[in-house]
Amino acid sequence: MEAIPAGGGLHVWYTEVSGKQANVNVATHIRNAGSQSADYSLQWQLLDKKGKLVAKETSGGLKLASGQDLQTTGLLKVLLPQLWHPDNPYLYTLKVQVRKGAIVEDEEVIPIG
Repeated sequence: MEAIPAGGGLHVWYTEVSGKQANVNVATHIRNAGSQSADYSLQWQLLDKKGKLVAKETSGGLKLASGQDLQTTGLLKVLLPQLWHPDNPYLYTLKVQVRKGAIVEDEEVIPIG
């Protein structure tokens, strides 16, 4: 994942948040730092406190030329979410993987809630 001033890297935001469902939107910016074009895929996983998979999204078919960058988004739908509150500061774990074939090229793991 690439960090760009005033953008890039990872950006997480929430829409339609209720006790029934929450939509977790994730924008991810990647760059092919290799010397040849390559096919990439992104995988976003949301895990609960126990490490159980709650939601997953994959974006494949991302062909990038050498030096080319791209931002793509994923939507994770969480049913019956544990909503963060000062009395219950519940955090999920978001795992984002950039893959080239079966190889994980980059991974970021962050707490969100």
